[in-house]
Amino acid sequence: NVSRFSKCTSLKKLFKFSPPNVTACLERLAGPSLPIAYHMSFVRNSKLYSFGGLSSYWNDHDQLWTLNLNNMTWKQESTSGASKPSQRFGHAFVRWSDNYAVVFGGQQGQNTRLSDIWLLNLDTMAWTATNVPNGPPNRRSPGALVFGNRLLIFGGLSAQGVAFGGELNDLWVLELSTTVSQMSWKQLPISGSPAGRASPALVAISKSSFLLFGGITHVPEYTYLSDATSIDLDIAFGPKCLLSGPNLKSAVAGQRGIFSIQPKNALGESLINCKDDVSVEFMSKTSQVRFQGIVSARTPCMYDVQFTPLTADIHVVTVRVNGQIVGAAQSPFEADILPNSPAAAQSSLQFSGSSPCDGIVAGDQLAVTMVTRDKFNNQAMSGANAHVVMVRKLANGTSTEDEIAPYLEDSLDGTYVISATVTRAANYSLEVEFFGQEISGSPFWCNVSSTSYEPSNTLLYNPPDSGTLTVDPGQAATLLLGLRDRFGNNVTVDDDETPISAFASDSSSQGAISGDSLIVRVLRRDDGLYSVVFFPFAQGQWNLNLSISGHQILYQGAPFMLQVDTVFEGYKNVDVSLRMAVSAPIAAIAAGLFVAFILHCFSDVAGAENDSDRTAMANVAQEVQALSRSALQGLPPHEVLALLCRLRYLNGRQQADMIKLLEKGDVRVWAPFDRFFKSKKPNKFNLARLGGEMQSVAFSIEEARRAEADSQTERSIANSEHELQG
Repeated sequence: NVSRFSKCTSLKKLFKFSPPNVTACLERLAGPSLPIAYHMSFVRNSKLYSFGGLSSYWNDHDQLWTLNLNNMTWKQESTSGASKPSQRFGHAFVRWSDNYAVVFGGQQGQNTRLSDIWLLNLDTMAWTATNVPNGPPNRRSPGALVFGNRLLIFGGLSAQGVAFGGELNDLWVLELSTTVSQMSWKQLPISGSPAGRASPALVAISKSSFLLFGGITHVPEYTYLSDATSIDLDIAFGPKCLLSGPNLKSAVAGQRGIFSIQPKNALGESLINCKDDVSVEFMSKTSQVRFQGIVSARTPCMYDVQFTPLTADIHVVTVRVNGQIVGAAQSPFEADILPNSPAAAQSSLQFSGSSPCDGIVAGDQLAVTMVTRDKFNNQAMSGANAHVVMVRKLANGTSTEDEIAPYLEDSLDGTYVISATVTRAANYSLEVEFFGQEISGSPFWCNVSSTSYEPSNTLLYNPPDSGTLTVDPGQAATLLLGLRDRFGNNVTVDDDETPISAFASDSSSQGAISGDSLIVRVLRRDDGLYSVVFFPFAQGQWNLNLSISGHQILYQGAPFMLQVDTVFEGYKNVDVSLRMAVSAPIAAIAAGLFVAFILHCFSDVAGAENDSDRTAMANVAQEVQALSRSALQGLPPHEVLALLCRLRYLNGRQQADMIKLLEKGDVRVWAPFDRFFKSKKPNKFNLARLGGEMQSVAFSIEEARRAEADSQTERSIANSEHELQG
C-alpha cells in the first residue's frame, strides 16, 4: 500500500518486505542512529552493509553501518587501515567476491566530486586505498555493478556540472584485484550511445550480459528515463574486432582473395564460440558496383572472408559485425584490386582516323596506342613482358625480311605508345604482336610516301667505267638517273617540274655542242626514273654536263665524258644518221640478246658434260667441305660470292651485279647474307640456300635489264621519229 509508505517520513526507519506480498507495511523496524540518503547497501552472510550518504542537507558522513538480519540489530562498525574513504554521498558501494567491498567516487560537500577507489576487507574491516591511473572522470550518482572480477561504472553527474547537471553516458570497467598494481581501468564502448544520466540501474542478466536501465536527467528539467540497453560480453563488438590477412588491402582480378576477422567483445577479449552476424561489402570507387564477400567461421572463433573480384579498381571495403562497423581505423578501408595478366585476345590498338599512317612520309614518326587488357577487360600493365614487333608485308600477304623496330613507351596504366620512324617509302601492312599474337586493330595498312628529293642524293644507276661513255657510230648513249630523298627513296615529280638539266660541251673548248652534232633528251620512265639520252652525229670527245636543281653530278670530281670514235662516211647527213641511230641499236640489241641467250644455254649444257668442269666442281665441293663452320662464317661477303661463282650458282656478270648491290647496301642481297651468317649452321646446305637466293636476285636484275633495253629502244624510236617530223 503505497499510501501507507508515504506516511512513513522518518529517514531512520527500515521497512521489511516479504515477496510476493509487498502491498503492506508488514513491519517497521528501528534504523541507525542517524538518517541516511544517497547511500548504497548490499547483503553478505545475513548482514546488510551501508556506507556514507547524507544525514541532512549537504551533510555527508563516512560511517559504516551493518544490520544483523537475524536479530535486526544495527551496529556502527569500526574500521582499520592506513587511511579510509572521506565522507561522501552518491557514491558506489558494492560487494566483490565473498569478502571484499568496493567504494567508487561520489560527492563530498557541495562541490567536490570524486573518482577514487577503495577496497574494504569484510573479514578484517580494513580499508585499502588504490591509485589506479587512467580512470573515469570524477562523478556522483553513477550506475555500478560487480560483474565477475570487474566493476562496471556507467554515467553519473560530472565534476563540470553544478549541483545538478553534467550527466555522463560513458561505461568504464575496472579489473579488480587484491594486488593494486594489477588493477586497471578500461573504457567500454556501447552500441546505440544511450543518453547521459544519473542514478541508472546496472543489473546482471546472465554470466556474460547485463542490462542498463532507467535513470534521471536534470537539465534543462528533471526527466525520468525508462529505456534499457543490453550489453553482451559473449558476442563480438564491431569496433573492437581486428582484420588481418594477405589480401586485406590488395588482390588480383579473377583470383580468390582472403582475409580474416578476429572477433573481440566489448572488452577487447577474444571469443571462443562464433555466433555473430558478419557481412563484408566491396564497392568499386569508379563504377559503384558492389559485391559481397563469403564469410565462414572456424574454431576457436575466427571468421574467414573469401572474395573473387572481377573489376580492377580501388574498392571500398566495409566490414560489419552484429550491425556494427569494424573499428574506425580499419573499416571502411580501401583495397586495391589489381588487373590480371594481360591477354592478346583482349588487347587492341587505338588511333584516330582509318589508319595511323594518314599523310605520313618517309622520316615521319608513326605512333599508335596499344591498350593491354586482361581476360576480364581490365587495363593491365605487362611491364618488361611487353613485346611488340612491326612487320612489313607485301600486298600479296607475304612478309618481307625487314622489320620495323618500334619504341615502346609504357604509360604505366595499361597503355603503351608504340612509335617508329619509317624511312623506307613503300606500302606496308604493319602487324603488332603482343606475346606472339596479333591484337585487335592489327594489321593495318600504311602507305609511306617519299619526301622531297635531295639533289645530292641522286643515284646514277649505270655509271660508266672510268667516267667515259664510249659509243659506236649512230649509237645512243644513256645515263639512268633516279631522284631520291634523303633516305634513298625514289622521288617522282610532275612532268613540268623535272629538275634535271643536261647538255654536252666540247671537252677542249667547253662550248656547248650544236644540235647538228649532238641531241640530248631527258626522258621520264614509267618507274619514276629518268633516262638522259645523248645522240651524237659527229666524231669527238665531249663533256656530259648533268645537274639536279643546280647540283652537278660528277665522276670523281669531273664531268662524265662521251667518246665517239668514228662516224660512217655514208651517214654524215643528220637525217640519215638519226635513222641509223634508231634502227641500228634495235637490230644490234635484238641480235645480241638472241646470240647471248643461245650461248648461255649452250654453256650451261656443255659445262655439265665437260669432264674438266666436273673436276673443277668436285674440287670446289672439297674446298667447301674442308671449311669449318667458323671459317665459313668468317668469310667476307665478296669471297662468299666468289665461292658461289666457282660452284656455278652465279656467272661472272651476276657476281659483279651482286657485289654492286652489296656496296649499295641493297637489302635484297644483305638480308640473305645476314641470315646466312647468323644461322646456327653456316654449312654447305645453308651455302646452297644462299646460292639459290643470289640466283633469284641475279635473274630479276637481268630480267629488269632486258625490259629496260626493250623500253629504251621503243622510246628511242618514238623520240627519233618525233624529231624527224619536227
